[in-house]
This record gives sequence, C-alpha cells and structure tokens, in this order.
Amino acid sequence: LQYVYPFTDSTTLPVKSSVTKATKEKKEEDRVIHYLTTEEDTGIQRGVVAHKILELLDFNTLESESFITQVENMVKNNLISGEDVSLVDLEKLENAVNCFADRVKGKKLYREQNFIAGLDSNKVFNKGDEKVLIQGIIDLLVIDENGAEIIDYKYSSLKKEGLVNKYRAQLDLYALAVEGSLNIKVNKKTLVNVLSGEVVDF
Repeated sequence: LQYVYPFTDSTTLPVKSSVTKATKEKKEEDRVIHYLTTEEDTGIQRGVVAHKILELLDFNTLESESFITQVENMVKNNLISGEDVSLVDLEKLENAVNCFADRVKGKKLYREQNFIAGLDSNKVFNKGDEKVLIQGIIDLLVIDENGAEIIDYKYSSLKKEGLVNKYRAQLDLYALAVEGSLNIKVNKKTLVNVLSGEVVDF
C-alpha cells in the first residue's frame, strides 16, 4: 500500500505539444517567465507584415536589387498590400536584414519551415524519460556544408538581453529538432527584432 510509482512525472506529460506551449510551461516551472512586453494588436499586425516581407525577400539579389526595390515589387505583384507595408518601419527592417543577409547568401534556405519532432521529455519539460512530439515553425533555417543556423523573427519592445532571455528556450528546442531530424549541427541561433532593427546571435 505504500508503494510509490517511480515514473509519475511521465504520466503528466502531453503526448504532443507546440514549442510555444512547451517553452511556456518550462519557464513557469523554472519560475523565470518575464512579463516585459507591451505589444498591442497593431504591433502584432506589424510583426506579421514584417514576417511576410522577410519570407518573400531574395537575399541573393540584394546587391543588384535593393531591399526597398524588392518590397516595392512585392506590392506591384500583389504579394503584399501597400497599406500593410506602410505599417512597417522599412529602414529599421532593412538595417536588420543587412546584419545577416551576407551570411545566408548562396546557402540552402528553408523559410517558414514546419516540423514535428520526437524529443526527450526531460529536455522539453525538465521531467520524465519519454519521447514527446513537439511541433513548431522555424522562420528561416539556413544550411551549408558546415552545419545550420536558425533565424527567428520577433516584433518586440525588449532589448537584446531581454529578447534572448525570453526566447532562448524556444530556439534551443528548434535546434534540438533540427539536429535530431537532419543529423546536422546547429552552429548559430539568431533573433531578429523587426521592431528595433536589432539582431542578436547566440
């Protein structure tokens, strides 16, 4: 009657979770979640527009066709509306692009890459010893012969240190998924703040 089941942690694990939910639960357990953002609905919309521009951007032709020209062509080709583009500070977005564009040119790029990966529960939730399915979307996965880089776009009022503190766990899970699924090393993780135009590598 006094027997204690030794794997009780495993009984509370979800069979499947998203990266966003998993990192939130992990932070709550570790008591390091920070409520530092003040983004409003309009900020979310601006973030969506900036994501779309970066998704359509051709990094390989930025020298012959400028960032602004490419955005103008997106509008002309009805890939994005001029009204939406007007919501974004294109100068800051271009500054952010210039910080990482050179290192992605000529490499294999996977944009808005969906994934589902089986990861060790202790790496995701800090408990249990089971495999759990994690799903997510990587904004930009860059691959060459030396390994991979994960680039994630955020629209945030946080400064660089706060940005890393909030999203490091998310990108760490992305890296685990890439390394486990593709058997390649993730050498760099990058956060691009499309609000401030800042880029932080870690």
